[in-house]
Amino acid sequence: MNDVTIRLLHVTIVDTVRGIATIAVKCEAIYVYQLSAGERKQLLHLIAGRTKPQALQTLLRMPGIQGVSITGNAATLPTDPGSITIVVAERV
Repeated sequence: MNDVTIRLLHVTIVDTVRGIATIAVKCEAIYVYQLSAGERKQLLHLIAGRTKPQALQTLLRMPGIQGVSITGNAATLPTDPGSITIVVAERV
C-alpha cells in the first residue's frame, strides 16, 4: 500500500517580474496502521466480557478504527482476553 497519487490541477502565474507562480495539486494516499502488541492487548482488555453491541461501540470509538466485525454465536465475548483474537483487515 502506501501508494501516493499526485495530480496537477492548475498553475497560475502570480508575478512574472519576480517569477512567482501558484501551483494547485491534489494528493491522495492510503495508509494502513499496524496495531502494536500493547495496543492489541489494551483493546482485548477493553472488550473482554462485554456484549457484542458494547464491544462494537467501544472499538468504533477508538481513533483510527473505521469498521468492526465480531464473529461467533455467543452474545457476550469471553471474559478472558486471551480467548479473543483481533484480525486487522485492510480496506480496499
